[in-house]
Amino acid sequence: MRFLLAGGAGEMGRHLSGFLLDRGHEVVVLDKAASPAMGKGDGALTVIRGDLADKSLVVAAARGVDGIVNLAWSFSAAAATVFREDVCGHANLLAAAVAGQAKRFIFASTAAVYGAPQVETVTEEHPWLPAKARKPLYALGKLAAEELCGIYHREKGLATTIIRFWWTFGNTIGGRHLRDMIRAAINGEPLEIAAGAGGTFVTLDERWRLCCEKAARETGFRPSADSAGIRQAFRQALGRCADKVAAETAHV
Repeated sequence: MRFLLAGGAGEMGRHLSGFLLDRGHEVVVLDKAASPAMGKGDGALTVIRGDLADKSLVVAAARGVDGIVNLAWSFSAAAATVFREDVCGHANLLAAAVAGQAKRFIFASTAAVYGAPQVETVTEEHPWLPAKARKPLYALGKLAAEELCGIYHREKGLATTIIRFWWTFGNTIGGRHLRDMIRAAINGEPLEIAAGAGGTFVTLDERWRLCCEKAARETGFRPSADSAGIRQAFRQALGRCADKVAAETAHV
């Protein structure tokens, strides 16, 4: 299969590219920060440097792909940037998916749309409370993008899967809060979760495997909270995280 990864030059995108290429798929990366060097040495990887605001470029990049994954997001604190660039770019990508007859659209959202969780185990049925999130603007922008996915499914028939992420790590620790926890463990200090945070720790390998399995099973529109379908993966991820901490502290 051939996949378009919007925002594919970031940490999660690079990991997903490798995940798909290792399984024999073709990958097109579209990212304004992409480097041509990314595609050297692998004929199954095409790298396009460009912005989702460029409608003609997005349509061209989406032509002939089977699936599209949108990982692109600015993480800006400015409302104008979030809605003019992130949400509008997302809309361009959805329109290109329909025009190119893509079979599946996957959107990387966030569990922040739930705001401050009202129950201990968060499922897809939990109410949306973006105003109560640690980063309300980020949560609101992602929720708006989710709603666009639903509209494109209902009105255009685009099969769409939304994954609401919690905490993710790979061979490198990308999140500052998770890095701080690892550092505290190495130094024998108490482990503290960032104020207002919660959720699950899952490795990138497990995250993408579960995303692909979910997308392959579903034919309609389905938001998914990762805490509702990956409990076994969560247990495995905790074990891997513990192993990483043990390896880092072995010399201390």
